[in-house]
Amino acid sequence: MQIHFYYDIVCPFAWLASREIEALAERVGAELV
Repeated sequence: MQIHFYYDIVCPFAWLASREIEALAERVGAELV
Protein backbone atom coordinates (compact mmCIF):
# COMPACT_ATOMS: atom_id res chain seq x y z
CA MET A 1 0.00 0.00 0.00
CA GLN A 2 1.20 3.50 -0.76
CA ILE A 3 0.14 6.87 0.61
CA HIS A 4 0.58 9.80 -1.76
CA PHE A 5 0.74 13.05 0.16
CA TYR A 6 0.48 16.37 -1.64
CA TYR A 7 1.37 19.41 0.43
CA ASP A 8 -0.27 22.78 -0.25
CA ILE A 9 1.85 25.45 1.42
CA VAL A 10 -1.08 27.84 1.92
CA CYS A 11 -3.34 25.31 3.66
CA PRO A 12 -2.99 25.10 7.45
CA PHE A 13 -4.64 21.66 7.46
CA ALA A 14 -1.97 20.32 5.10
CA TRP A 15 0.69 21.54 7.51
CA LEU A 16 -1.04 19.75 10.39
CA ALA A 17 -1.31 16.55 8.35
CA SER A 18 2.36 16.74 7.36
CA ARG A 19 3.30 16.51 11.02
CA GLU A 20 1.47 13.17 11.40
CA ILE A 21 1.65 11.51 7.97
CA GLU A 22 4.91 9.60 8.57
CA ALA A 23 3.61 8.09 11.81
CA LEU A 24 0.37 7.12 10.08
CA ALA A 25 2.21 5.41 7.22
CA GLU A 26 4.35 3.47 9.68
CA ARG A 27 1.34 2.50 11.79
CA VAL A 28 -0.55 0.99 8.84
CA GLY A 29 2.52 -0.45 7.11
CA ALA A 30 2.29 1.80 4.07
CA GLU A 31 4.96 3.45 1.96
CA LEU A 32 4.85 7.24 1.92
CA VAL A 33 5.56 8.64 -1.54
